[in-house]
Amino acid sequence: MKLTLPQKMIHENLLLTKDGDIWAYYKIKPKYIASQNRQQRQQSKNTWAYTLNSLKRYGDFHLELYPPERDLSAQYEEFEEDFAEDNKAIGRYYAQETVRLLKKEMGMITYSSFVLGVKLRENQVADNLKEALKESYENVTSHLMSLLGYDVEADQSFFDRFQEAEKNLFSSLGIINAIRMTEEDMIYLNRFNFIRDIDHSMRKESQSKSMYHLSDSVLDPTERMGFLKVSNAEGDSYVSFLPVGEFPVNLVNNHLFALAQEVKFPCEFHLKAHFEQPNGINGLKGKVSGKNRKFKVNTRDVVQDGDSVGKKLSQNRAVLEVMKDDLDTDVPILKWLGCFVVYGKTIDECRKHGDSLIRMLGVRKINVFRPVSDQLELFYKMLQGEPIADYKKWVQYSNAYGISESLFAVTNTIGNNTGWYVGRVDDTRDGKDRDVSLYSSNKIVLLNPIATNQNIQGAVTASPHISITGQTGKGKSYLIKLLFYYLSFMNMKVLYIDPKKEMRQWFNKVIEDVSMQEKYPAFIEHLKSVHYVTLDASSKENWGALDPLVFLDRMQAKETAESMFFQLYDVRGREQAHVAISRAINDVLDRRDEGETVGMLHVVDVLQASEDTLVKACGDLLRESIQDSLLQLGFSYGEHAGVSLDERITILEISGLNLPKADDEPDNYSDVEKKSVCLMLPLGKFCEMFGSQNPKEYTVEFFDEAWIFTVAKGGKQVLKSIKRVGRSMSNMCVLGTQSIHDSDQENQGQEGMIFAFDESSERSEILKYMQLEDTEKNHEWLENMMQGQCLFRDIYGKVGKITVHCLFEEMDLASKTVNKGASGNIEEKYQLV
Repeated sequence: MKLTLPQKMIHENLLLTKDGDIWAYYKIKPKYIASQNRQQRQQSKNTWAYTLNSLKRYGDFHLELYPPERDLSAQYEEFEEDFAEDNKAIGRYYAQETVRLLKKEMGMITYSSFVLGVKLRENQVADNLKEALKESYENVTSHLMSLLGYDVEADQSFFDRFQEAEKNLFSSLGIINAIRMTEEDMIYLNRFNFIRDIDHSMRKESQSKSMYHLSDSVLDPTERMGFLKVSNAEGDSYVSFLPVGEFPVNLVNNHLFALAQEVKFPCEFHLKAHFEQPNGINGLKGKVSGKNRKFKVNTRDVVQDGDSVGKKLSQNRAVLEVMKDDLDTDVPILKWLGCFVVYGKTIDECRKHGDSLIRMLGVRKINVFRPVSDQLELFYKMLQGEPIADYKKWVQYSNAYGISESLFAVTNTIGNNTGWYVGRVDDTRDGKDRDVSLYSSNKIVLLNPIATNQNIQGAVTASPHISITGQTGKGKSYLIKLLFYYLSFMNMKVLYIDPKKEMRQWFNKVIEDVSMQEKYPAFIEHLKSVHYVTLDASSKENWGALDPLVFLDRMQAKETAESMFFQLYDVRGREQAHVAISRAINDVLDRRDEGETVGMLHVVDVLQASEDTLVKACGDLLRESIQDSLLQLGFSYGEHAGVSLDERITILEISGLNLPKADDEPDNYSDVEKKSVCLMLPLGKFCEMFGSQNPKEYTVEFFDEAWIFTVAKGGKQVLKSIKRVGRSMSNMCVLGTQSIHDSDQENQGQEGMIFAFDESSERSEILKYMQLEDTEKNHEWLENMMQGQCLFRDIYGKVGKITVHCLFEEMDLASKTVNKGASGNIEEKYQLV
């Protein structure tokens, strides 16, 4: 086989080869399909089978998955524009450290890019015989000039002749989201073959206009059999081509392109196909008939000898019968070659990657080989513009449906394209070890909540709000704190509602740790910069800080005041008290409108002054409940102004708050629990006001106990009001709840992103809410989620299982809500395995 580069010239998305063929190339926007959505996978396969069959008249095509570098450093440089002025240094530090730590563990950080190449034939643009003869003459002239040692360059007018053919092809690819490659894309795609795993700049390599530069690397197949050494001025790497040799008889669910994305290291997969001619002397029908006759003779001989027909012989004959049926019904048959490509900085690394891939595929009964002496040949055969029509090694035969089973252009990568690193996609279905699931994945999850409300192309929501649901102990609070750290670096005002007063305790523990001070001084200073506001009812200056009649407008004040009173006093069956409370609130608000300073205690005074004994008793009971209790934070005579939050990062605490457990029945709440829930209502309205003060200023509120709003009277309306502030006011909420039921089932559009940790009693509801199939396998999938794992739905509507991960020890220690003591360490150390 003569080994020559096929590429001659690139023009826009067209490639001219030295044989005179024109190939058109397209990026294929991958379709996100969760591995659990089998129905969607099948729909994708059907679409691709239809599309591939439509390419029959072109003869050849090339499906390619390759892993270009995900340039996080460049992304973070642009990301800095959204860092807060007072935190640019620390934001830049953690951005750079994120890149360094990920590269240290993973090597090159890549993403999956899908490309379709189709060979355009010249006779498809010949409108008549005259034009066809003209093209034939030009082809002969070009060939003669090449024989004489002259290279004939094509000009713009040459490519113009293919515009109509390319236009027709492109219009037929709309169903698969094809995008014409740019000339820069084409240059990098062709150049990538010669710089695999060699440090380079994607931008720089895409700029070269010289065909010579595309292939200026040295290929050496002699250093070690089964490998190619690739060398250029920037460095060396080792590459190995692993063709697929044998499949199970049935190609169903082979998912070759998906498997190439599951390995930890960068991996390519190429599938080159040629439509076989069914008729003629060398037609496939004749070949199949000949093979079938041979199988019949072999089967007859085996039976005559008294032996049983072997399984492989029976299977091969059955496959031939299927192919014969396809040919008889004019179903196109394709000859194709599938080949994986792995690489490494050293031969050992390259071998390790290849061995891992071979083992993984072997479990699925897909035999992949590492040819000893054919590496250079396979390198050239996998180049763009190189057909396989006459190639005979490792080829397969099937119809388009068989090829579609390879699951081309499907991915389960999730999250934003840019942003802070929060974890990785978990490809395992039944993983039992969190670290194995984490470190076996190369699909990083990035989050950039600020981008959500900016009409991102392809996003299915513009809501900036984030809901995080799950039972205690699964990792919900840890994720909320991780998001708090990252968003505190951004140019936005941050309010963290901490009703349990936990944050200060954990932050101070880190701040006071001498070793942490020495190792992470910048993070320690950042924690020190957090401003705390503590509402303590024992201090008179805090009385009325959450009084709705002090800081809310009339309508909101009335709604919130009613909800607070009804939370404390059960008006069921007491319509007279119900009406009296509402009227008293209106009367007091009328006085406020006239300029009087008022508060919630004025409402209590009105009730106590009533001549109706029931209403008076209601007022007396409320007075006793409020007196010398934490309710004084929400009930006052208006003598103190509300809380002022002028600092950029504030944690708001409430002393004496004792919230009930999420699964407690409201009728069984203790007196102090009822009072605590009551105060959460004006606190929620305060958050709403915080987020709506300045529409030009980004704000975010963190609420780790948002489930309270679902049990408090009027609480759901408060929660809806908080979410409604949202996009128009540049405000987002991060809401932590105990149950998926706490999320707004009727208004899912108000939630931009959702993280759902497992809850055994709600698996059907979780799957439904996350728009996944409610199947037994998916229930098992949820059941196998470990601590720190959850389902994540991003702004593009993509849903998958992720493992939450923090790269930084200092953040990890500051986020833990439980200390592991001696008993916990001993339990892990002496586990029985």
